[in-house]
Amino acid sequence: MNQPHADMQAKLVILGEVLFDCFPDGEAVLGGAPFNVAWHLQAFGIAPFFVSAVGNDALGERILNTVTHWGMDTRGISRVAQATGQVQIQIENGEPHYSIDEHSAYDEITLPDTLPEGDLILYHGSLALRHPHNQAQLQSLIDGRSLKRFIDINLRDPWWQAEHCLDLIRYADCVKINLDEMHVLAAAAEIYHDDWLQRAQHFKQYFSIVNLLVTRGDQGATLINAEGDTLHTGEPPHSPAFVDSVGAGDAFASVTLLGYLHNWDWHTTLERAQQFASFIVTQQGALCHDPNTYQDFKNLWGIL
Repeated sequence: MNQPHADMQAKLVILGEVLFDCFPDGEAVLGGAPFNVAWHLQAFGIAPFFVSAVGNDALGERILNTVTHWGMDTRGISRVAQATGQVQIQIENGEPHYSIDEHSAYDEITLPDTLPEGDLILYHGSLALRHPHNQAQLQSLIDGRSLKRFIDINLRDPWWQAEHCLDLIRYADCVKINLDEMHVLAAAAEIYHDDWLQRAQHFKQYFSIVNLLVTRGDQGATLINAEGDTLHTGEPPHSPAFVDSVGAGDAFASVTLLGYLHNWDWHTTLERAQQFASFIVTQQGALCHDPNTYQDFKNLWGIL
């Protein structure tokens, strides 16, 4: 993923959690970072192959019915005895705080026999890899395949280990991480610098990451590309319609992948990723259920 390039023949595989985000007002909405990315890309016309697991329960049935209605391929979603995942979310000053169950259906992912063949782009996060079972499934997916890896780090206490996360990002084609998480993992690797950008550059170089994308909240995002050049987005607009930032990073990641597949340059990709993320924060939860909204963005961006 040195530079976004047109490769619409490559198959996009997304592996990770699908769950319900449960808000203090009692509202439960579909979520999970990899699922959010898959949902957005489906609406943008990419049709990713999503690999996850849901329970043999009413919530699992609800997920399958919803994704089928959205047009997503469900062959990669297995049903297991464990309960469908739920996350309790508390919003403080517009920022989400998560309470995650110890074991959920998405911890028991099994690779289907129907995985796409040929060149693959693999997107995954870190939460669904908190237990050895899914770690082994990921390794089985990677072994012997030609693929590019886009990794989205989400450190959800206490469900992460620094050593494992650092192993995940090594040699990745693209790593997306927020600034606080980058500082945490850089410190774990004993990479220090008073200037955050130089620290990020050393972090990228040390782990042989091709492209490092650091999101910085209301400061925008910064890309350090394969050549070591940096590109900064502007600050995202402050919308009076802001609700919460749940799923904003996933929205950003989805359009980054979209730009890669549509041969957008990095400047265009990051600008459009920020546009879409700025929309997502104006609603509760990570998803938009209105196909017309996605079509509006496609029209704006010139996607047929």
